[in-house]
Amino acid sequence: MFGAPEPLMENSRIRAVLAFARVVRDTSNTKDALTAANALCAGMLMDKDPAEVEDAVRQIVERAEMIRSAGDQKSLFLSYIDEISLDDEAVGHFREGLDAKDYEEIIDYCRDFSLYGDGVEYRRTDSYPGVALVTAHSSKGLEWPIIYNTITRYQKSAVMRTVDVEETRRLLFVSATRARDELFITGLYANGTKMNKVENRFLKELFDIASKGWNYLPV
Repeated sequence: MFGAPEPLMENSRIRAVLAFARVVRDTSNTKDALTAANALCAGMLMDKDPAEVEDAVRQIVERAEMIRSAGDQKSLFLSYIDEISLDDEAVGHFREGLDAKDYEEIIDYCRDFSLYGDGVEYRRTDSYPGVALVTAHSSKGLEWPIIYNTITRYQKSAVMRTVDVEETRRLLFVSATRARDELFITGLYANGTKMNKVENRFLKELFDIASKGWNYLPV
């Protein structure tokens, strides 16, 4: 799981909702109908034979046509989102933003989101089994039993301003103190090319704090 904020436009199910909205606006749009149908098949539609794929696309078009002529258009459109959401909290967040809108506003919002939604992000808050991949900045205020913290890129250049060094130390403190039980910190002794090595001062400081020998030998 990614614990950092995720661009909503990178979520395949949200892209399917936007595609379905475009099909509702234009039922001849079979390309987006294929995307919408694939979401109903949990992304497995292209594993089916061509006849099944064609039938799935046809059903999406028919569903869009029904919405265009139905009396309860909003609930029918939202029911598509509910069917493909798979309890994805990012999709749930997107859907919640549609609840207060009427049907025409929802379709217009989906159109505008397709055009201008690239910068919209969502940070997941639910707990999931497995490994959470989180940036140091976005880890603030969170906690996990075990933390693996890689600090190779903390040392970006040989010369750093004092203010940048202090800010990086604070960032390292934040990320390291997210561990409740165990903390593992890894990193390269140095960054850069063979001819221009930059020693990782922050890794060296951790060696000093832990009273471990710093055995970096530049080649």
